[in-house]
Amino acid sequence: MNKILKKIAFVVLAGILLSSSCREIDGTEVVVNDNSEFIQGTITEKHSEGDCGFLIATAVDGDRTQYYFPVELGNEFKVEGMKVEMKFHTSRIQQTTCLNAQPIIIDEMRALSTGTIHLTDGGCGIYIDAKDNGTSKRLYPIDLPEQFKKEGLKIEFSYSLSRAPQPEGCLVDHVVVITSANRTH
Repeated sequence: MNKILKKIAFVVLAGILLSSSCREIDGTEVVVNDNSEFIQGTITEKHSEGDCGFLIATAVDGDRTQYYFPVELGNEFKVEGMKVEMKFHTSRIQQTTCLNAQPIIIDEMRALSTGTIHLTDGGCGIYIDAKDNGTSKRLYPIDLPEQFKKEGLKIEFSYSLSRAPQPEGCLVDHVVVITSANRTH
C-alpha cells in the first residue's frame, strides 16, 4: 500500500512540475504561454547574438524583455519592428545557436496596425485611417465596440478581412472585422 501511495505522489508531483507556466533560461525565469492567450510582441532581427535571425521581443514585468525564437516564421512577418500578437506553445527543440531566446511554435499570429477613428455623416458612418507596416489604408470596421467610436481616437488593433459588402458611398480599401483593439496615445 505504501509503494502505491509513493507512486501516486510521484506522478502527481511530476504532473505539476511539467505543467508549470515558467521555466529558466540562463538563470532567468521566463513566461511560457502554452497557447492560453494572445501575447503582444515586436519582430526584431538579432544577428549579433549568434545566428538567431528573426526573434519576437515581448515586455515582461514592464522593464525586462523576453525574446522568443519562432521555429517557423512566415515571410510576411519577417519585418524589423513589426508589432504582432501571437498564440504559441513551447518547442521541444534544444536550441544551441541563439541562447537568449526561448524556442516556440506559433499557433496563430497576426500583425498589429495603428489607426485613427473617423466619424462621418454619410457613406461609411465610421472608418479607420490605418497604418499597416508603413502602408496607409482606409478600413470600414464591422461591429466596432462602442468605446472605440470616438472621432480622432488613436488605436492599435488587429483585424481580419470581411466578406460583408461595403456600404454605398463608403470609399474604403477593405471591410474588416476588428479582432482586438487598444487605445493608444
